[in-house]
Amino acid sequence: MFPKASIAASAAFAPIHSHGHSVTHAQRVVRDRLRVDVDIKATISRSTVPATSGAVIDGVALVGGLSAQVIFRNDSSGIHPYLLSGCADVELIERRRRLPLRRSGTLARSGRDPIVVLEWFDAAARPLGAERVLGRLSEAPFEASFATSLPMGVAVSIAALEYDRERGPTLELSGESVLEGGIMARLAFRDEARAPRDLPGPDALGLVVLPTGVALPLTERLVCADVGGHPTISIRFRDASGAPVSVEYVVGRCVNVDA
Repeated sequence: MFPKASIAASAAFAPIHSHGHSVTHAQRVVRDRLRVDVDIKATISRSTVPATSGAVIDGVALVGGLSAQVIFRNDSSGIHPYLLSGCADVELIERRRRLPLRRSGTLARSGRDPIVVLEWFDAAARPLGAERVLGRLSEAPFEASFATSLPMGVAVSIAALEYDRERGPTLELSGESVLEGGIMARLAFRDEARAPRDLPGPDALGLVVLPTGVALPLTERLVCADVGGHPTISIRFRDASGAPVSVEYVVGRCVNVDA
């Protein structure tokens, strides 16, 4: 038994006329909380602020893609008394969508040429791997990258646009996703790579390079059932590789109100 989709629709259905038929215009919303792959590509360079010594981090985050598999099953009596099924895969977030990192920097309170150390954290300040020694500040810029995953909330609106006797309903998918996690960076400066303590300086743990709550609009898509009758519609989400990342949600049955 599949879980039912949450529904956010008007109590009354607005009829739409197509090919002599009047069909219901229902809008239903499927919500889920998934994890999405994120690749960070960062550049750490010397600060350009006059009379200061420090480092600046910027770059991009590449967000893994998301698609939806829309499934149509027709097992009702009528023009197709036997079981018919079909599915359509639609891309909602393109693979490796680019998000700019928030440019952030910190100062090194040392007259020497300190060693720069980088460490990544999630929004709750939990380390995302070991720290990395980049080199002397005079050797900047440095390239740094790492891969992780972040929680993402997804809300997909499914609207029935029209109905055709042979091809079934046409649906429109739209909506939004929101990254529910963020990424922080820590830039520290040391006299030596194995120094027990960082050089005196401001606390650099709070360099938020990818804030929590970044919204990613979903690409609007039209989907035709290509299955006649009044099929039951369900949906499940897939990652960029096509692997399922959610259960299959039953959206409902799209019917011709004149039938």
